[in-house]
Amino acid sequence: MMELADVLDSKSSGSDTVSVRPRLPAPKALADASAFFFFLYLDEAFSIAMMRADAIITFKVEYPLLFFLLFFRFCGMMKLVMTMKDNNVGATSGRPQRKKNRLEHYDYSSCGAYFLTICTVDRRNYFWEKVGEMIDCPEDVKLSRYGDIVNEAIQKISSVYPALLVENYVIMPNHVHLLLRTCVDECGRPLVAPTMSRVVNQLKGYVSKRIGSTIWQKSFHDHIIRNIKDYEEHIKYIYENPMRWSYDELYSEE
Repeated sequence: MMELADVLDSKSSGSDTVSVRPRLPAPKALADASAFFFFLYLDEAFSIAMMRADAIITFKVEYPLLFFLLFFRFCGMMKLVMTMKDNNVGATSGRPQRKKNRLEHYDYSSCGAYFLTICTVDRRNYFWEKVGEMIDCPEDVKLSRYGDIVNEAIQKISSVYPALLVENYVIMPNHVHLLLRTCVDECGRPLVAPTMSRVVNQLKGYVSKRIGSTIWQKSFHDHIIRNIKDYEEHIKYIYENPMRWSYDELYSEE
C-alpha cells in the first residue's frame, strides 16, 4: 500500500506549489468583448440611418421612425453600460472583494491530505462546557451537548465515505479543525472520494438537524497539505490547539 509520505511527495512534486488544470479562456470575457464591439457598430449604423432619414423620409413618418431608432439605440447603450458594470463591480466602488476560499481549478477529491477549519456563526462558543478553563492536555476538554454531536458526526465520516480517513481532529469552543486524507488501494490507485465541500456540508447538515437549528458560519477554510513536514506541523497544531486556546486567532469569550 502506498505510504502517506509517497502520497504527499507526489502531491508536492518537489515544490510547494500545487498543480492545477490549465486555465481556459473565460467565455464571459469573450462574450462581453463581442457585445462591446457589436453595440458600437449598431450605434454608428443608427447614427448614419438617422442622418439619412432626415433627408429622404417624408414629414409624416420621420418622427415615429426617429423615435424608434433613438429608443433602440438607447437600449443598446444601456446593455453596454450594464455589461461593463458587471465586469467592474466593486472595482470602482471601493468595496472590498470577498476572497475565494478554494484554490481555483483544483480537484478537492484528488489523492492527498487536507486541513479544514469550520467555524460557528459569529464565532459563538457552543462546543465546550467551560470555555475559560485551563487545559493541560487535549483529554481535559469537556465537550458540551453540541460538542458531542459534532464529535459523533466527525467519527461517522470514514463510515459514510470509505475513501476518506480522518487522520486527526480537534473540537474547539467555536470551531473545528479536521485533517482528512484520501485513501488509495493496494496498487496505489486513489479511491473515489467526495470533495471536501461535500464532506463539510454533510457534517454541517447532520449537526444542524440533530440540534434543530443552524449554528455554522457560511463556507469553511481549507489548506492543502504539500509534504510530510507540512503534515507534521498541522498534526502538532491540532494537538496543541486546546492548550493555546486563549492565544488562538479565533478566540472569543462569548
